[in-house]
Amino acid sequence: MSRLKPLAVIFVTLSVVSLNPYGVEVQAGKESAAHWVVDSSGIFEIPVHNPSPETLPSLVVKRPRAHDFCVFITTTFPEVPGLICDAWCFEGGTMTFSDARELSGGGVEVRHRMIKHPNVVHVMTLVPEPGAVSYHGRLEMEAGEVSGSTKTLDEIVPLNEVPNICFQVKRGLGFQAAPEGAPRCSPVPEHAKNYWENFVSRCFIFTDKGMTRMSDTQRTDTSKDHNFPADDPRNNPPAVQRYYGVWTNVPEGEGTSSRTRYDIPAVGVVSRDGNHLLAGTGDDVRFISQAWLDCFHLYSQWTPPEKPAAEREWNLKIYAMENDPDELLLRVKKDFPGIERLQEKRVE
Repeated sequence: MSRLKPLAVIFVTLSVVSLNPYGVEVQAGKESAAHWVVDSSGIFEIPVHNPSPETLPSLVVKRPRAHDFCVFITTTFPEVPGLICDAWCFEGGTMTFSDARELSGGGVEVRHRMIKHPNVVHVMTLVPEPGAVSYHGRLEMEAGEVSGSTKTLDEIVPLNEVPNICFQVKRGLGFQAAPEGAPRCSPVPEHAKNYWENFVSRCFIFTDKGMTRMSDTQRTDTSKDHNFPADDPRNNPPAVQRYYGVWTNVPEGEGTSSRTRYDIPAVGVVSRDGNHLLAGTGDDVRFISQAWLDCFHLYSQWTPPEKPAAEREWNLKIYAMENDPDELLLRVKKDFPGIERLQEKRVE
């Protein structure tokens, strides 16, 4: 297994010719590793070795901006043309990328450090399988005090502070709302109209009516949350929204929160031609959102809550497949046993 560092020299186990971010060709022999030279700003783009690209999703770890704290993990699926899923890891600015290493079977382990507590390491593992990628997170705490803090891991990381992954499809021609460089969060009427018609209307959740397009849900005012006038085109109809499960009361008076609730914690988007879909689900999802970057989010929490923080984890999974909602639900229920029983805790 090879560990990838954002600075200096990076070693990646590959058996093909690869290109570094600056177009320098690097030859990797069968018994050697590819040498990736990354400049001091830390910009890089590294393909993870895929032993079966004809059947398994392919992963790429990249850091496109030197000033940023995050990395993107790009996934492409051989069975779904026109889909590029970029997972922004992580939105929110609480962690900074540390390093990564390849795993057998085409997977990767990505490590971040908490900015305020650098001795707290978040370890995320991605494991591909045909038509899906599993995301698993856990915490490690290195020995020693940092900045005079003597807080325990349980005090530093509350149950609901799971890193926020933004799953974006704006680079995929078959799924994007508009060309990649076109405005999304724009008050221009034609841009707002396009985002609603060519993205929001293709996003979905699962309600008691089955797959339900977000354009058919009851959405609430988003202008106050985003500091623009109520008559702004982005609020008519509301371009972004969060959704809760039927086992959760929508917080009273909370804007940008749909009154339509899901009964399975899954969210997704159908391709522009209607033939395929990308979807995500997970353990203990607190709520779901669809936002500005041709994206969706699954806000999870650490589980099980009764365990100490060092023994908790979170789990998400994304699926790419033909547009078959019934087959998607079968996979979700198989991978997350008991997930359909959440609706038995329904509150009115």
